[in-house]
Amino acid sequence: MNIMRYAWTCSNLRPIGSLNLNSYILKLCLLTILFCIPQLLFAGPPFLTDDPNPTDYKHVELYPAMILNRINSNYSINIPSLEVDYGLVPNVEIDITVTGTANLPCHAQDPRQYGLGDTQLGSVFRFIKETEHMPEISFSPSITLPTGDENRGLGNGRPSKTLPFWAEKSWGSWTLDTGGGYTLNSAPTMLNYFFGGVLIQREINKKITLGGEIFSQGSVAQDEKATTIVNFGGSYSFTDTFNLLFSAGHSIIGANNLVSYIGFEWDS
Repeated sequence: MNIMRYAWTCSNLRPIGSLNLNSYILKLCLLTILFCIPQLLFAGPPFLTDDPNPTDYKHVELYPAMILNRINSNYSINIPSLEVDYGLVPNVEIDITVTGTANLPCHAQDPRQYGLGDTQLGSVFRFIKETEHMPEISFSPSITLPTGDENRGLGNGRPSKTLPFWAEKSWGSWTLDTGGGYTLNSAPTMLNYFFGGVLIQREINKKITLGGEIFSQGSVAQDEKATTIVNFGGSYSFTDTFNLLFSAGHSIIGANNLVSYIGFEWDS
């Protein structure tokens, strides 16, 4: 998740088995279409640091959620946010995230705005599976399309691309995720920047998993500082296919930045 893609301020916008030949060609075409579009990563719910695990082949995962991002006294809320992941072929996932975006100005006289936000298209390509000595590693490029109204503070105005690698290694009830990448954003006043994070989680029991992370990213705009956030969260499993996801964090370096996530995961 790029934690400061968009946040409204007083003056401007701030910133993811076997196949027959015909089936294989169709899916290859879908991938080609996806990456012919200019390429933003929305990381692994409920954390900012993503994991390298693609959705299982022919499975669908749904993530309805509410996401809050506060920079100083300015708020941006994505509600509803819906991420849909699909296992296109073994070890390959494609996904889409659509959001409603609310921007709450820092001055009462400025109008509040709500509407469709930008739309993210992404994918996960796992090229190394986890073994006893080797972590799982994936490449997860994505793009955010400017479907939100830039003039109302609901979008970036131009496509932005994110190119990260993520890795994961497990030891008993503990799991470590880490990685990072680079975001390309050509919108006015915006900057390209590096980002990365480290996340460690522990399975407390069969229902509860808790974790914490440190996530950093460079300056996303000309008048903003690089930011490092400490974030804590986890999940509660109601069933094998339905989970509650939650996290909250705050910056320790850079802007006064608060982030939080609450949502659900459903796997079919």
